Amino acid sequence: MINLQNKRAEISFFNERNDTIDFEKPYFECIEILTKLIRGRLGYGQLIFEPGCGSAVFGLELTSRGFSVVGCDLSPNLLKKVTKKINIRFSSYYPILCDVEHAPFRLSVFDYCFSGFILHHFKSLNSVLYEIAKILKIRGELWVAEPNGSNPVAAIKNNIARHIMPQETLLEYGWSTPNEKVHSIKTYFTSLSMTGYTKIRYNTIYFPSHNFFNLFYLICRKFLPSFLGGTDVLLKCQKI
Repeated sequence: MINLQNKRAEISFFNERNDTIDFEKPYFECIEILTKLIRGRLGYGQLIFEPGCGSAVFGLELTSRGFSVVGCDLSPNLLKKVTKKINIRFSSYYPILCDVEHAPFRLSVFDYCFSGFILHHFKSLNSVLYEIAKILKIRGELWVAEPNGSNPVAAIKNNIARHIMPQETLLEYGWSTPNEKVHSIKTYFTSLSMTGYTKIRYNTIYFPSHNFFNLFYLICRKFLPSFLGGTDVLLKCQKI
């Protein structure tokens, strides 16, 4: 049984909290790694797709480094923030209000896709990954940055949120939407392989958090293998 994303829950959550949620969290280590991977490989007319762009923290950073990016999101309020940023600083960023699972693009149009911390908003990955594959060119590359669900602390936090805390509490305090689920690295490999991707590679990174769980993340980082110890995972793959 496929768990479809509750679109209304996503739109409502982010429309109501777009001024209070910290969308500007500086994941610049991800950007640095990403730009090292693609530096010198993008030419004139090549495009990056940013699904679930939110306030376009990643995409706008990429445009500042010379890339052209098309972003899409379900939340009109978040896209208004993107438009304001574009008006303040000219950039080759093009925001579109749409659903990534029903993106209004022709087939095989994008050279690259950067999915920055949105896939954990889908309980089932196959549908969204397949839709992204459809609009990527042959041998186009997908880069994914996500919470590392293989990390035991992340898995425990996710189980607490899903099975113990009431959804009303999670929504009230802006902690998560009903759709959220952190996925393991194995799950990403399986879903990517099933939806038309090959040459899958990954590495994990550590972002310190400013809460009770950081101590346990530090313990995992020190004593566990890297695929278990990183707080976040970066994956790179290619469309078949």
